[in-house]
Amino acid sequence: MTLRFTIPLKFTESHRQVVYRYLSTPESLPPHIWATLFEAMDLLRTAMVSRHPGQQRTFASLYHSLLDLRYADAYIATLLDSENPSQISMPLWAAVARRITQELRTSEFFEPNVPGSRLLVGYLLYWWQQFARGYAFEIEILQDLTASHLDFKSHNLRVRTKRLSPVDLVVASFRGDVKTSTYFLAQQRHPDPDIDFYITRAWLPTSRVRTLVVFLRPAMWQKIDGETSQTTLDTLEQVLPQPGSVQIGTQTVIVVDYEIWKEKMRIYQREVQDDSDA
Repeated sequence: MTLRFTIPLKFTESHRQVVYRYLSTPESLPPHIWATLFEAMDLLRTAMVSRHPGQQRTFASLYHSLLDLRYADAYIATLLDSENPSQISMPLWAAVARRITQELRTSEFFEPNVPGSRLLVGYLLYWWQQFARGYAFEIEILQDLTASHLDFKSHNLRVRTKRLSPVDLVVASFRGDVKTSTYFLAQQRHPDPDIDFYITRAWLPTSRVRTLVVFLRPAMWQKIDGETSQTTLDTLEQVLPQPGSVQIGTQTVIVVDYEIWKEKMRIYQREVQDDSDA
C-alpha cells in the first residue's frame, strides 16, 4: 500500500523549508528562525500518516508511542541520578535521536521518496530535543536552587502524571514554571492564573549570549521588592541585572536577573519566617 501523509492546510512552503533546514543544521539556526520552526512543529501535531485505509496515525500519537513512552522516564531518571546532568544530557539525547531515526527509516511510516517522511522525522526529532533540553534545564535549575539554600517544593519528575503538572515548583507560596526560552511569552494570549513566576533564559543580542532571568507577576514583585525600570524584551540587555517592567501584549511582567531573584527570595523567606516566629 502507498504511504500517504495529510498535512494541515495552514502548513506553508516556508514551514516546510524551515523543517528541512532544522534537519540539516539544527544547532546553527538563528533566533528568528526558531519562531517559525515552533509554529511549523505545532501545526504538524495534527498531521496524519497512513499506509492502510482507516489506520491513520497523527504525528503527535507517533511521538507518544515511539519516543515518550519508551525513552522519557529513563532519560529523566538518568539525569536525576547523575552528579553532572548538564554534561550527560546531550549525549543521552543524541543517542536516542540516532536510534529513533534508524528505526523510523526501516518502519512502515517512512519512504525516502515521499516528502512527508522527512517532515515526520523532523517532527519527532524536534520534540524529543525540546523534551530533553527542557527537563535537563529544569533539573539544572532545581539542583542550583538546592545548592543556593532556597527553600522550595517541586513536582516529582520521576512520575509522569506529576511532571506534567503546570506548576514546576513552589517557593514561599509563589508558584513557578521553568522554561528554556522566552518564546512562551509570545504564545500567551492571557497570563496563566496558576503561575506567579517563570525561570528561563533570555537572549541578549549585543552580547550574543543567553542569560538566566526570572519573569514575575507584578503582585509577586511588589511583595519581594517593588522597584523597576521600564524596558522591552529587545532592550532588556540595557537594564539587566537590574529589574525591569516589560509590556507583552496586554500583560505587564517584571523581569529580574536570576541571581538577584534568588537573593530577594532568600531575604523574603527569612522575613516571613521571622514574622511567624514573632
